[in-house]
Amino acid sequence: MWHWPLPGLLKPPAGRPVATVEPTPASPLPAGAVARLLPVLVVAIVFRALPDLWSEHPAGLDWGLYVAWADQFLAEGRLPSVLPHYQSGLTRWLFFPGGPLALALPASLAGVAPVATLPLLALVGAVEAAGVFLLAWRLFRRLDAALAAALAAAVHPGSVEIAAWGGFGNLLGLGLLPFAWVAGIELWERGGVRPALVFAAATSAVAVSHSLTAFWLFATLALALLPVALRHPRPVVGRLRVALPVAAVLCGPVLLHAADVGQRVGGLGFFFGADDRFAETGGFVAEAVLSPAGAISVALLLPGLAVLVLRRATPAAGRALVMAHLALAVAFTFGGPLGLHFHHWRAAFYFGLLSQLALGALLLAFDRGRVRTVLAVALLAGLAGPALDTAARSGAAYRVASPALDEAAAWLRAHSAPDDVVLTSNWLGFHLLRAVPRPTLVAVPERDFFNASPAAVALARDARRMLAGEADAAKLLAARRVDWVVVRRSGADVPDPAQSRAWLRREPAVEPAWANAEVAIYRVRP
Repeated sequence: MWHWPLPGLLKPPAGRPVATVEPTPASPLPAGAVARLLPVLVVAIVFRALPDLWSEHPAGLDWGLYVAWADQFLAEGRLPSVLPHYQSGLTRWLFFPGGPLALALPASLAGVAPVATLPLLALVGAVEAAGVFLLAWRLFRRLDAALAAALAAAVHPGSVEIAAWGGFGNLLGLGLLPFAWVAGIELWERGGVRPALVFAAATSAVAVSHSLTAFWLFATLALALLPVALRHPRPVVGRLRVALPVAAVLCGPVLLHAADVGQRVGGLGFFFGADDRFAETGGFVAEAVLSPAGAISVALLLPGLAVLVLRRATPAAGRALVMAHLALAVAFTFGGPLGLHFHHWRAAFYFGLLSQLALGALLLAFDRGRVRTVLAVALLAGLAGPALDTAARSGAAYRVASPALDEAAAWLRAHSAPDDVVLTSNWLGFHLLRAVPRPTLVAVPERDFFNASPAAVALARDARRMLAGEADAAKLLAARRVDWVVVRRSGADVPDPAQSRAWLRREPAVEPAWANAEVAIYRVRP
Protein backbone atom coordinates (compact mmCIF):
# COMPACT_ATOMS: atom_id res chain seq x y z
CA MET A 1 0.00 0.00 0.00
CA TRP A 2 1.26 3.43 -0.86
CA HIS A 3 2.78 5.60 1.84
CA TRP A 4 2.39 9.38 1.97
CA PRO A 5 6.02 10.55 2.45
CA LEU A 6 7.18 13.80 3.99
CA PRO A 7 10.16 14.62 1.74
CA GLY A 8 13.05 16.43 3.35
CA LEU A 9 11.82 16.02 6.94
CA LEU A 10 11.51 12.32 7.66
CA LYS A 11 13.28 9.44 5.97
CA PRO A 12 11.61 6.04 5.73
CA PRO A 13 13.04 3.25 7.89
CA ALA A 14 16.01 1.50 6.37
CA GLY A 15 15.05 -1.33 4.06
CA ARG A 16 11.41 -0.27 3.78
CA PRO A 17 10.30 1.06 0.38
CA VAL A 18 8.56 4.44 0.52
CA ALA A 19 5.49 3.05 -1.25
CA THR A 20 4.83 -0.09 0.77
CA VAL A 21 4.12 0.74 4.43
CA GLU A 22 1.02 -0.56 6.13
CA PRO A 23 -1.73 1.80 7.28
CA THR A 24 -2.06 2.76 10.91
CA PRO A 25 -3.97 -0.09 12.58
CA ALA A 26 -7.59 0.66 13.35
CA SER A 27 -8.21 1.39 17.01
CA PRO A 28 -11.72 1.95 18.34
CA LEU A 29 -12.32 4.45 21.10
CA PRO A 30 -11.73 2.92 24.53
CA ALA A 31 -14.60 2.29 26.92
CA GLY A 32 -15.78 5.45 28.62
CA ALA A 33 -14.28 7.80 26.02
CA VAL A 34 -17.63 9.31 25.04
CA ALA A 35 -18.63 9.82 28.69
CA ARG A 36 -15.35 11.67 29.31
CA LEU A 37 -15.83 13.76 26.18
CA LEU A 38 -19.34 14.96 27.07
CA PRO A 39 -18.21 17.44 29.78
CA VAL A 40 -15.73 18.88 27.28
CA LEU A 41 -18.54 19.45 24.78
CA VAL A 42 -20.58 21.20 27.48
CA VAL A 43 -17.62 23.46 28.25
CA ALA A 44 -17.29 24.30 24.55
CA ILE A 45 -20.97 25.26 24.31
CA VAL A 46 -20.74 27.44 27.42
CA PHE A 47 -17.64 29.27 26.19
CA ARG A 48 -19.24 30.01 22.79
CA ALA A 49 -22.31 31.35 24.59
CA LEU A 50 -20.39 33.55 27.04
CA PRO A 51 -20.47 36.74 24.91
CA ASP A 52 -24.29 36.55 24.84
CA LEU A 53 -25.13 35.65 28.44
CA TRP A 54 -25.73 39.17 29.71
CA SER A 55 -27.95 40.63 27.01
CA GLU A 56 -31.40 40.19 25.53
CA HIS A 57 -29.85 40.30 22.05
CA PRO A 58 -26.76 38.34 20.97
CA ALA A 59 -23.50 40.17 20.54
CA GLY A 60 -22.03 40.36 17.10
CA LEU A 61 -22.23 41.97 13.70
CA ASP A 62 -22.31 39.14 11.19
CA TRP A 63 -25.33 37.31 12.55
CA GLY A 64 -27.53 40.10 11.20
CA LEU A 65 -26.38 39.10 7.73
CA TYR A 66 -26.90 35.37 8.35
CA VAL A 67 -30.41 35.94 9.67
CA ALA A 68 -31.26 38.12 6.66
CA TRP A 69 -30.09 35.35 4.33
CA ALA A 70 -32.08 32.75 6.28
CA ASP A 71 -35.21 34.95 6.15
CA GLN A 72 -34.78 35.36 2.42
CA PHE A 73 -34.23 31.64 1.89
CA LEU A 74 -37.43 30.75 3.73
CA ALA A 75 -39.42 33.46 1.92
CA GLU A 76 -38.19 32.66 -1.60
CA GLY A 77 -37.31 28.97 -1.34
CA ARG A 78 -33.90 29.43 -2.96
CA LEU A 79 -30.36 30.34 -1.96
CA PRO A 80 -29.94 34.10 -2.37
CA SER A 81 -26.95 35.97 -3.74
CA VAL A 82 -28.34 39.51 -3.56
CA LEU A 83 -29.91 41.16 -0.52
CA PRO A 84 -32.49 43.59 -1.88
CA HIS A 85 -31.69 46.55 0.40
CA TYR A 86 -28.02 46.35 1.38
CA GLN A 87 -26.11 48.91 -0.74
CA SER A 88 -29.41 49.43 -2.61
CA GLY A 89 -29.37 45.79 -3.72
CA LEU A 90 -26.21 46.15 -5.81
CA THR A 91 -24.06 43.80 -3.72
CA ARG A 92 -23.13 40.46 -5.25
CA TRP A 93 -22.45 38.33 -2.20
CA LEU A 94 -19.95 35.49 -2.24
CA PHE A 95 -22.63 33.35 -0.67
CA PHE A 96 -21.83 30.16 1.24
CA PRO A 97 -25.07 28.64 2.54
CA GLY A 98 -23.93 26.58 5.54
CA GLY A 99 -24.52 29.22 8.21
CA PRO A 100 -27.86 30.56 6.91
CA LEU A 101 -29.21 27.06 6.32
CA ALA A 102 -28.19 26.03 9.84
CA LEU A 103 -30.50 28.80 11.06
CA ALA A 104 -33.26 28.47 8.44
CA LEU A 105 -33.89 24.71 8.58
CA PRO A 106 -34.43 24.42 12.37
CA ALA A 107 -36.52 27.59 12.23
CA SER A 108 -38.71 26.06 9.53
CA LEU A 109 -39.13 22.82 11.47
CA ALA A 110 -39.97 24.66 14.70
CA GLY A 111 -42.22 27.21 13.02
CA VAL A 112 -40.24 30.21 14.34
CA ALA A 113 -38.26 33.04 12.78
CA PRO A 114 -34.57 32.30 12.04
CA VAL A 115 -33.51 34.93 14.58
CA ALA A 116 -34.95 32.65 17.28
CA THR A 117 -32.47 29.88 16.34
CA LEU A 118 -29.37 32.03 16.97
CA PRO A 119 -28.53 30.10 20.19
CA LEU A 120 -27.50 27.26 17.84
CA LEU A 121 -24.32 29.26 17.30
CA ALA A 122 -23.08 27.95 20.65
CA LEU A 123 -23.62 24.32 19.59
CA VAL A 124 -20.96 24.72 16.92
CA GLY A 125 -18.46 24.79 19.78
CA ALA A 126 -19.37 21.19 20.59
CA VAL A 127 -18.91 20.28 16.92
CA GLU A 128 -15.45 21.82 16.91
CA ALA A 129 -14.37 20.14 20.15
CA ALA A 130 -15.67 16.76 18.98
CA GLY A 131 -13.84 17.11 15.67
CA VAL A 132 -10.57 18.00 17.36
CA PHE A 133 -11.01 15.05 19.74
CA LEU A 134 -11.49 12.61 16.84
CA LEU A 135 -8.54 14.08 14.93
CA ALA A 136 -6.25 13.99 17.97
CA TRP A 137 -7.29 10.40 18.69
CA ARG A 138 -6.57 9.47 15.08
CA LEU A 139 -3.12 11.06 15.30
CA PHE A 140 -2.07 9.99 18.82
CA ARG A 141 -4.19 6.97 19.88
CA ARG A 142 -4.01 8.30 23.44
CA LEU A 143 -7.21 9.26 25.25
CA ASP A 144 -5.57 11.82 27.55
CA ALA A 145 -3.93 13.60 24.60
CA ALA A 146 -7.17 13.60 22.60
CA LEU A 147 -9.20 14.96 25.54
CA ALA A 148 -6.61 17.67 26.22
CA ALA A 149 -6.69 18.78 22.58
CA ALA A 150 -10.50 18.83 22.62
CA LEU A 151 -10.56 20.87 25.83
CA ALA A 152 -8.09 23.33 24.29
CA ALA A 153 -10.52 23.69 21.38
CA ALA A 154 -13.41 24.20 23.80
CA VAL A 155 -11.76 27.13 25.62
CA HIS A 156 -9.65 28.61 22.83
CA PRO A 157 -9.88 32.45 22.81
CA GLY A 158 -9.87 32.59 19.00
CA SER A 159 -13.17 30.75 18.69
CA VAL A 160 -14.68 32.85 21.48
CA GLU A 161 -13.65 35.98 19.56
CA ILE A 162 -15.39 34.71 16.42
CA ALA A 163 -18.51 33.90 18.43
CA ALA A 164 -18.46 37.44 19.85
CA TRP A 165 -18.68 39.01 16.40
CA GLY A 166 -21.34 36.52 15.32
CA GLY A 167 -19.25 34.72 12.70
CA PHE A 168 -21.52 31.70 12.34
CA GLY A 169 -19.97 30.63 9.02
CA ASN A 170 -16.43 30.99 10.39
CA LEU A 171 -17.20 28.82 13.40
CA LEU A 172 -19.03 26.24 11.34
CA GLY A 173 -16.18 25.92 8.85
CA LEU A 174 -13.55 25.67 11.59
CA GLY A 175 -15.67 23.16 13.48
CA LEU A 176 -16.00 20.88 10.47
CA LEU A 177 -12.37 21.17 9.37
CA PRO A 178 -11.00 18.43 11.71
CA PHE A 179 -13.61 15.97 10.40
CA ALA A 180 -12.32 16.57 6.87
CA TRP A 181 -8.79 15.86 8.06
CA VAL A 182 -9.82 12.60 9.73
CA ALA A 183 -11.67 11.54 6.59
CA GLY A 184 -8.64 12.44 4.45
CA ILE A 185 -6.28 10.35 6.57
CA GLU A 186 -8.64 7.38 6.47
CA LEU A 187 -9.07 7.65 2.69
CA TRP A 188 -5.36 7.83 2.05
CA GLU A 189 -4.44 4.94 4.31
CA ARG A 190 -7.27 2.54 3.53
CA GLY A 191 -8.78 3.55 0.22
CA GLY A 192 -12.13 2.17 -0.85
CA VAL A 193 -15.51 3.58 -1.76
CA ARG A 194 -16.86 4.19 1.74
CA PRO A 195 -13.87 6.30 2.93
CA ALA A 196 -14.05 8.19 -0.36
CA LEU A 197 -17.72 9.02 0.19
CA VAL A 198 -17.07 10.12 3.78
CA PHE A 199 -14.17 12.31 2.62
CA ALA A 200 -16.31 13.86 -0.12
CA ALA A 201 -19.10 14.61 2.35
CA ALA A 202 -16.74 16.09 4.96
CA THR A 203 -14.87 18.32 2.55
CA SER A 204 -18.12 19.45 0.93
CA ALA A 205 -19.56 20.38 4.33
CA VAL A 206 -16.56 22.62 4.95
CA ALA A 207 -16.67 24.01 1.42
CA VAL A 208 -20.29 25.21 1.65
CA SER A 209 -19.88 26.72 5.13
CA HIS A 210 -17.31 29.49 4.78
CA SER A 211 -15.35 31.00 1.91
CA LEU A 212 -11.97 31.42 3.62
CA THR A 213 -12.09 28.02 5.34
CA ALA A 214 -13.01 26.36 2.04
CA PHE A 215 -10.05 28.04 0.37
CA TRP A 216 -7.83 27.03 3.30
CA LEU A 217 -8.91 23.38 3.24
CA PHE A 218 -8.34 22.95 -0.50
CA ALA A 219 -5.01 24.77 -0.32
CA THR A 220 -3.92 22.52 2.56
CA LEU A 221 -4.92 19.36 0.71
CA ALA A 222 -3.18 20.50 -2.46
CA LEU A 223 0.02 21.43 -0.62
CA ALA A 224 0.05 18.15 1.31
CA LEU A 225 -0.63 16.06 -1.79
CA LEU A 226 1.75 17.84 -4.14
CA PRO A 227 5.01 16.06 -3.19
CA VAL A 228 3.57 12.56 -3.47
CA ALA A 229 1.50 13.42 -6.55
CA LEU A 230 4.64 14.52 -8.37
CA ARG A 231 6.48 11.32 -7.44
CA HIS A 232 3.64 8.78 -7.48
CA PRO A 233 0.57 10.15 -9.34
CA ARG A 234 -1.21 6.79 -9.68
CA PRO A 235 -2.16 6.31 -5.98
CA VAL A 236 -3.35 9.91 -5.78
CA VAL A 237 -5.65 9.41 -8.76
CA GLY A 238 -6.80 6.09 -7.34
CA ARG A 239 -7.80 7.61 -4.00
CA LEU A 240 -9.58 10.60 -5.52
CA ARG A 241 -11.36 9.03 -8.48
CA VAL A 242 -14.51 8.46 -6.40
CA ALA A 243 -14.21 11.34 -3.93
CA LEU A 244 -13.79 14.17 -6.44
CA PRO A 245 -16.90 13.46 -8.56
CA VAL A 246 -19.05 13.04 -5.44
CA ALA A 247 -17.70 16.28 -3.95
CA ALA A 248 -18.33 18.04 -7.25
CA VAL A 249 -21.99 17.00 -7.07
CA LEU A 250 -22.36 17.96 -3.40
CA CYS A 251 -20.68 21.35 -3.41
CA GLY A 252 -20.18 22.09 -7.10
CA PRO A 253 -23.12 24.53 -7.46
CA VAL A 254 -21.93 26.58 -4.49
CA LEU A 255 -18.35 26.68 -5.74
CA LEU A 256 -19.46 27.59 -9.27
CA HIS A 257 -21.53 30.42 -7.84
CA ALA A 258 -18.51 31.52 -5.79
CA ALA A 259 -16.30 31.42 -8.88
CA ASP A 260 -18.83 33.49 -10.84
CA VAL A 261 -19.15 36.13 -8.12
CA GLY A 262 -15.40 36.05 -7.46
CA GLN A 263 -14.72 36.71 -11.15
CA ARG A 264 -17.11 39.65 -11.07
CA VAL A 265 -15.41 41.21 -8.06
CA GLY A 266 -11.80 40.59 -9.08
CA GLY A 267 -11.07 36.92 -8.51
CA LEU A 268 -9.04 36.23 -5.38
CA GLY A 269 -8.75 39.96 -4.80
CA PHE A 270 -11.19 39.65 -1.90
CA PHE A 271 -8.42 37.72 -0.11
CA PHE A 272 -5.27 39.27 -1.58
CA GLY A 273 -6.34 42.61 -2.99
CA ALA A 274 -5.58 45.24 -0.36
CA ASP A 275 -1.95 46.36 -0.13
CA ASP A 276 -2.51 48.13 3.19
CA ARG A 277 -3.85 45.15 5.10
CA PHE A 278 -0.55 44.18 6.69
CA ALA A 279 0.01 47.72 7.99
CA GLU A 280 -3.46 47.73 9.51
CA THR A 281 -3.54 44.18 10.84
CA GLY A 282 0.13 43.67 11.65
CA GLY A 283 -0.46 45.35 15.00
CA PHE A 284 -3.19 42.84 15.77
CA VAL A 285 -0.90 39.94 14.89
CA ALA A 286 1.90 41.30 17.08
CA GLU A 287 -0.52 41.87 19.95
CA ALA A 288 -1.96 38.38 19.55
CA VAL A 289 1.49 36.77 19.62
CA LEU A 290 2.51 38.76 22.70
CA SER A 291 -0.76 38.20 24.58
CA PRO A 292 -0.95 35.44 27.23
CA ALA A 293 -2.94 33.16 24.93
CA GLY A 294 -0.63 33.92 22.02
CA ALA A 295 2.47 33.25 24.07
CA ILE A 296 1.00 29.94 25.25
CA SER A 297 0.11 29.01 21.68
CA VAL A 298 3.66 29.72 20.52
CA ALA A 299 5.04 27.74 23.47
CA LEU A 300 2.79 24.85 22.46
CA LEU A 301 3.46 25.02 18.75
CA LEU A 302 7.22 24.71 18.74
CA PRO A 303 7.72 21.62 20.96
CA GLY A 304 4.25 20.14 20.43
CA LEU A 305 4.39 20.10 16.66
CA ALA A 306 7.95 18.78 16.80
CA VAL A 307 6.70 15.81 18.86
CA LEU A 308 3.78 15.31 16.50
CA VAL A 309 5.86 15.39 13.33
CA LEU A 310 8.85 13.38 14.58
CA ARG A 311 6.80 10.71 16.38
CA ARG A 312 7.01 7.55 14.27
CA ALA A 313 3.51 6.39 15.26
CA THR A 314 1.86 9.54 13.86
CA PRO A 315 0.14 8.77 10.55
CA ALA A 316 2.23 10.17 7.71
CA ALA A 317 -0.86 11.69 6.11
CA GLY A 318 -1.55 13.52 9.36
CA ARG A 319 1.98 14.87 9.47
CA ALA A 320 1.66 16.13 5.92
CA LEU A 321 -1.63 17.90 6.67
CA VAL A 322 -0.22 19.52 9.81
CA MET A 323 2.88 20.78 8.00
CA ALA A 324 0.86 22.09 5.06
CA HIS A 325 -1.58 23.86 7.40
CA LEU A 326 1.33 25.35 9.36
CA ALA A 327 3.02 26.59 6.19
CA LEU A 328 -0.17 28.34 5.07
CA ALA A 329 -0.79 29.87 8.51
CA VAL A 330 2.73 31.29 8.73
CA ALA A 331 2.73 32.58 5.15
CA PHE A 332 -0.71 34.20 5.23
CA THR A 333 -0.38 35.67 8.73
CA PHE A 334 3.15 37.03 8.55
CA GLY A 335 3.75 37.34 4.81
CA GLY A 336 2.91 41.05 4.51
CA PRO A 337 6.50 42.34 4.52
CA LEU A 338 7.31 39.82 1.79
CA GLY A 339 4.51 41.12 -0.43
CA LEU A 340 1.86 38.50 0.41
CA HIS A 341 -1.09 40.82 0.99
CA PHE A 342 -3.71 38.72 2.71
CA HIS A 343 -6.41 39.26 5.32
CA HIS A 344 -3.81 38.54 8.01
CA TRP A 345 -6.19 39.08 10.91
CA ARG A 346 -8.43 36.22 9.77
CA ALA A 347 -5.48 34.00 8.85
CA ALA A 348 -4.21 34.15 12.44
CA PHE A 349 -7.28 32.24 13.63
CA TYR A 350 -6.11 29.14 11.76
CA PHE A 351 -3.26 28.72 14.24
CA GLY A 352 -5.92 27.58 16.72
CA LEU A 353 -6.19 24.03 15.40
CA LEU A 354 -2.41 23.68 15.39
CA SER A 355 -2.05 24.82 19.01
CA GLN A 356 -4.82 22.44 20.10
CA LEU A 357 -3.12 19.46 18.43
CA ALA A 358 0.25 20.62 19.78
CA LEU A 359 -1.04 20.49 23.35
CA GLY A 360 -2.17 16.90 22.86
CA ALA A 361 1.15 15.97 21.26
CA LEU A 362 3.17 17.63 24.01
CA LEU A 363 1.63 15.30 26.61
CA LEU A 364 3.07 12.35 24.68
CA ALA A 365 6.59 13.51 25.53
CA PHE A 366 6.09 12.85 29.26
CA ASP A 367 5.85 9.39 30.79
CA ARG A 368 4.70 10.37 34.26
CA GLY A 369 0.96 10.88 34.52
CA ARG A 370 1.22 13.55 37.22
CA VAL A 371 3.53 15.68 35.08
CA ARG A 372 1.15 15.40 32.14
CA THR A 373 -1.80 16.42 34.32
CA VAL A 374 -0.05 19.47 35.79
CA LEU A 375 1.16 20.56 32.35
CA ALA A 376 -2.26 20.16 30.75
CA VAL A 377 -4.07 22.01 33.55
CA ALA A 378 -1.58 24.89 33.48
CA LEU A 379 -1.76 25.34 29.72
CA LEU A 380 -5.54 25.00 29.58
CA ALA A 381 -5.94 27.55 32.36
CA GLY A 382 -3.68 29.85 30.40
CA LEU A 383 -6.08 29.61 27.45
CA ALA A 384 -9.31 29.73 29.44
CA GLY A 385 -8.40 32.94 31.28
CA PRO A 386 -7.90 35.01 28.10
CA ALA A 387 -11.01 33.37 26.64
CA LEU A 388 -13.11 34.64 29.55
CA ASP A 389 -11.61 38.10 29.09
CA THR A 390 -12.29 37.94 25.35
CA ALA A 391 -15.91 36.97 25.96
CA ALA A 392 -16.49 39.97 28.23
CA ARG A 393 -14.48 42.49 26.23
CA SER A 394 -15.47 41.47 22.71
CA GLY A 395 -19.05 40.70 23.70
CA ALA A 396 -19.42 44.28 24.87
CA ALA A 397 -17.50 45.78 21.94
CA TYR A 398 -19.53 43.97 19.27
CA ARG A 399 -22.93 44.42 20.93
CA VAL A 400 -24.96 46.31 18.30
CA ALA A 401 -28.44 44.77 18.32
CA SER A 402 -30.50 45.81 21.33
CA PRO A 403 -34.05 46.80 22.33
CA ALA A 404 -33.00 50.39 21.62
CA LEU A 405 -32.11 49.48 18.03
CA ASP A 406 -35.41 47.63 17.68
CA GLU A 407 -37.20 50.79 18.83
CA ALA A 408 -35.27 52.93 16.35
CA ALA A 409 -35.99 50.52 13.49
CA ALA A 410 -39.70 50.52 14.30
CA TRP A 411 -39.79 54.34 14.28
CA LEU A 412 -37.95 54.53 10.96
CA ARG A 413 -40.26 51.97 9.34
CA ALA A 414 -43.28 53.98 10.48
CA HIS A 415 -42.00 57.38 9.32
CA SER A 416 -40.26 56.58 6.04
CA ALA A 417 -41.46 55.60 2.58
CA PRO A 418 -40.46 52.24 1.02
CA ASP A 419 -38.14 53.94 -1.49
CA ASP A 420 -36.46 56.31 1.00
CA VAL A 421 -32.67 55.92 1.04
CA VAL A 422 -31.06 55.32 4.44
CA LEU A 423 -27.40 56.09 5.14
CA THR A 424 -25.86 54.21 8.06
CA SER A 425 -22.59 53.06 9.55
CA ASN A 426 -20.86 49.73 9.05
CA TRP A 427 -21.97 47.78 12.13
CA LEU A 428 -25.51 49.13 12.19
CA GLY A 429 -25.85 48.20 8.54
CA PHE A 430 -25.69 44.46 9.24
CA HIS A 431 -28.83 44.72 11.38
CA LEU A 432 -30.78 47.51 9.70
CA LEU A 433 -30.76 45.59 6.41
CA ARG A 434 -33.30 43.13 7.82
CA ALA A 435 -35.03 45.41 10.36
CA VAL A 436 -35.73 48.32 7.97
CA PRO A 437 -36.58 47.26 4.39
CA ARG A 438 -35.34 50.42 2.70
CA PRO A 439 -32.54 51.05 0.17
CA THR A 440 -29.53 51.34 2.45
CA LEU A 441 -26.06 52.82 1.96
CA VAL A 442 -23.61 51.26 4.43
CA ALA A 443 -20.20 52.73 5.25
CA VAL A 444 -18.24 49.49 4.94
CA PRO A 445 -14.42 49.84 4.87
CA GLU A 446 -13.21 48.71 1.47
CA ARG A 447 -10.72 46.27 2.95
CA ASP A 448 -13.65 44.38 4.52
CA PHE A 449 -16.10 44.70 1.64
CA PHE A 450 -14.73 41.86 -0.44
CA ASN A 451 -18.04 40.33 -1.53
CA ALA A 452 -19.38 43.20 -3.60
CA SER A 453 -19.82 44.50 -7.11
CA PRO A 454 -17.84 47.60 -8.16
CA ALA A 455 -21.03 49.68 -8.04
CA ALA A 456 -21.68 48.59 -4.44
CA VAL A 457 -18.07 49.35 -3.51
CA ALA A 458 -18.56 52.88 -4.88
CA LEU A 459 -21.67 53.29 -2.71
CA ALA A 460 -19.77 52.09 0.35
CA ARG A 461 -16.94 54.52 -0.37
CA ASP A 462 -19.34 57.45 -0.67
CA ALA A 463 -21.13 56.37 2.52
CA ARG A 464 -17.83 56.41 4.40
CA ARG A 465 -16.96 59.86 3.04
CA MET A 466 -20.32 61.22 4.14
CA LEU A 467 -20.28 59.79 7.65
CA ALA A 468 -16.67 60.84 8.10
CA GLY A 469 -17.78 64.42 7.34
CA GLU A 470 -15.39 64.97 4.45
CA ALA A 471 -15.47 68.15 2.38
CA ASP A 472 -17.78 66.77 -0.32
CA ALA A 473 -20.23 65.15 2.12
CA ALA A 474 -23.09 67.58 1.35
CA LYS A 475 -22.73 67.06 -2.40
CA LEU A 476 -22.74 63.29 -1.92
CA LEU A 477 -25.90 63.49 0.18
CA ALA A 478 -27.67 65.12 -2.75
CA ALA A 479 -26.05 62.94 -5.41
CA ARG A 480 -26.99 59.72 -3.61
CA ARG A 481 -30.47 61.08 -2.76
CA VAL A 482 -30.14 60.21 0.93
CA ASP A 483 -33.34 60.73 2.96
CA TRP A 484 -32.34 59.45 6.41
CA VAL A 485 -29.11 59.00 8.37
CA VAL A 486 -28.86 56.51 11.26
CA VAL A 487 -25.83 56.46 13.60
CA ARG A 488 -25.03 55.16 17.07
CA ARG A 489 -25.09 57.39 20.14
CA SER A 490 -23.28 54.86 22.33
CA GLY A 491 -20.82 52.13 21.49
CA ALA A 492 -18.32 51.82 18.68
CA ASP A 493 -18.84 51.68 14.92
CA VAL A 494 -17.12 52.51 11.63
CA PRO A 495 -16.74 55.42 10.95
CA ASP A 496 -16.46 56.71 14.49
CA PRO A 497 -20.01 57.65 15.63
CA ALA A 498 -18.82 60.78 17.46
CA GLN A 499 -17.22 62.03 14.25
CA SER A 500 -20.40 61.30 12.31
CA ARG A 501 -22.62 63.10 14.82
CA ALA A 502 -20.32 66.12 14.80
CA TRP A 503 -20.68 66.37 11.01
CA LEU A 504 -24.44 65.93 11.19
CA ARG A 505 -24.71 68.79 13.69
CA ARG A 506 -22.76 71.07 11.32
CA GLU A 507 -24.55 70.07 8.13
CA PRO A 508 -27.38 72.53 7.25
CA ALA A 509 -29.16 69.99 5.04
CA VAL A 510 -29.67 67.60 7.98
CA GLU A 511 -31.92 67.90 11.02
CA PRO A 512 -32.43 65.64 14.05
CA ALA A 513 -35.59 63.55 13.75
CA TRP A 514 -35.56 61.02 16.60
CA ALA A 515 -33.18 59.56 19.18
CA ASN A 516 -32.96 57.29 22.18
CA ALA A 517 -30.02 56.39 24.41
CA GLU A 518 -28.24 54.32 21.74
CA VAL A 519 -29.39 55.40 18.26
CA ALA A 520 -29.92 58.76 16.56
CA ILE A 521 -31.94 59.27 13.36
CA TYR A 522 -31.56 62.38 11.19
CA ARG A 523 -33.75 63.63 8.35
CA VAL A 524 -32.17 65.07 5.21
CA ARG A 525 -34.15 68.11 4.12
CA PRO A 526 -35.60 67.82 0.60
